Amino acid sequence: MPITLSDMIDISIVSFLLYRLFEFIKTSISAKLIGFIISAFVLWKIVEIFNLIVLKSILTQFWNLGALAFFVLFTPEIRRILTHFADRFNIQRVLQPIQTETISQPEKYAKAICKGLEQVQKDRNGALIVLSGNEMLTEIEQKGEQIHADISSLLIKAIFQKESPLHDGALIIKEGKITAAHCILPISDKKLPEGIGTRHRAAVGLAELTDALIIILSEEKNTFSIAKQGDLQLNVSLEIIEKSIISHISPYYS
Repeated sequence: MPITLSDMIDISIVSFLLYRLFEFIKTSISAKLIGFIISAFVLWKIVEIFNLIVLKSILTQFWNLGALAFFVLFTPEIRRILTHFADRFNIQRVLQPIQTETISQPEKYAKAICKGLEQVQKDRNGALIVLSGNEMLTEIEQKGEQIHADISSLLIKAIFQKESPLHDGALIIKEGKITAAHCILPISDKKLPEGIGTRHRAAVGLAELTDALIIILSEEKNTFSIAKQGDLQLNVSLEIIEKSIISHISPYYS
């Protein structure tokens, strides 16, 4: 089979590439990464135009098997290029407002309380939580068990476990602290819907006398209710409770 000009060009290019590959690995490859990619693209186009069979076969195998090896070999160089790109366009400055964004204290407290209530609901236990307003609840707090702890979903869950000696009565929250538990609230004699239990009557009783926000979790129905300003709102979602808590305590943090 006679050797054609096309075959000679094909073999010459393969030989040259093998030599250049050896030199490429021997020397620093950091500055040559982009040039290598461009050269590979141009070479592939040449192969297609002149239909260089041997070289095309080699390059096809390279594309199929060499991609992973390429990224392994050039990981440091790729990392440097990406770092340079990030520095050049100052991506960190763009992302900084997102990274440093924080929620407000009322939102933080509301989320912790709701998370604790959600866990109590999953355990099918009851709960009664009072968030004080401007009017002091000192007398009620003093008759309960003093705690004065940070608001914590785990603590709320622990207090309202049936095995806990503090699960009966109300938990009082004031100024970002759980101040007392096992507190007795005044019972309302107001006419309420049929089937309303003691927790709900106690919540309405306190809501009639103070500006507190009271959250009730029914142990029997496993549903939430809210009492405020003498009114009782039944079957509310945790989303509504979270918004109510934020609305209730936000004025104290403005």
